[in-house]
Amino acid sequence: MKAITLLLSALVSLSIFTCHGKTVKEIDFISATPDVRINPRYPIQQARDGQDGWVQLSYVVEANGSVSNVIVENSSGIKGFEKEARKAVKKWKYNPAIENGEPVQSCINTVQLDFSMNSTPSKKYLNLYQETTPLINKDTLIEFKRNLDKLEKLSKNSNETFRTNLLNAQYAQLIGDKALQLKYFEISLSSGGKLLLAPTKLSIYQNLYSLYLHFNHIDKAYGISDKILAMDEAEELHQQYQQHRIEIDSFVAAEQDIAIFVDMKRRTNWGINLVRTEFSITEIDGRLTKLEIRCANKSSAYTIADTVTWKIPSSWQQCRVVVFGEDHTTFKLVEHQTIDDAALTSSTGLTPTTTASPL
Repeated sequence: MKAITLLLSALVSLSIFTCHGKTVKEIDFISATPDVRINPRYPIQQARDGQDGWVQLSYVVEANGSVSNVIVENSSGIKGFEKEARKAVKKWKYNPAIENGEPVQSCINTVQLDFSMNSTPSKKYLNLYQETTPLINKDTLIEFKRNLDKLEKLSKNSNETFRTNLLNAQYAQLIGDKALQLKYFEISLSSGGKLLLAPTKLSIYQNLYSLYLHFNHIDKAYGISDKILAMDEAEELHQQYQQHRIEIDSFVAAEQDIAIFVDMKRRTNWGINLVRTEFSITEIDGRLTKLEIRCANKSSAYTIADTVTWKIPSSWQQCRVVVFGEDHTTFKLVEHQTIDDAALTSSTGLTPTTTASPL
């Protein structure tokens, strides 16, 4: 096992939470900073199989610098990587966040851990991939899908999974399945790493931007537009996306509700960064067990009942909602326009407008 032991480490990349163009640092809040980071172990079985993967997690940094409430937000789907990633992050230590000179919780933290051993595609995979790419059109859709299924089974390392994910996104475009497009463009972005050359990255960004707006994932649309505006290769698009930002700002400020339909297919939690301070959970079909509201400087957990509306004080700063429940439960998260935000600014606690039990 010595040969494997030398590879039992993971590349770590850290993403910083952003909400419609504002980081928590810009709202008079000193973020927590890393002190001790433990790299995750490479799972033995995945190492033997030559399997690569990635895991995206969110977590809370407590006022004493410890890490709690670690959640797997998304991953390449391999439980071994998820388990080792969670174990590692729980051991991390931080210099705590500071607000008004006092240490406080820092509740919106995300990280992606990448597990990679060998990014060279096999000859068998490459041969089939080269046979498949000419089939990307509606006239050869059946053959395209047949080859794509074979490529799925052959995909092991990050290079192979990235190529296959992009092909899956293209297949979803051909059949007009926007939810499937969103899934595979997101995981293509997550799994691409150094394979993401500027033209490919820009194409994925543009597709994701349109899909986020289609599904009312407004904060994610803001985040992607930030990335496009930061790309020199997209300079000719900057004016267009700056105008888009103005239009999204107007939409967020309007009275119309912002509704997101959620299907917790093959997962037990789902989260979104809010763009307003009032929201409700409606049309629950299945079982939801808990709701966490994670804000820049505090977090709270609640039981969930249909039609409950939560109003978040402005003093809680930017917030993320994480909903926990059973596989295949569906519901809507609806963000409402807050009429009297001044009242919320002076409030010290979150106010459900109908009964909701804190945990």
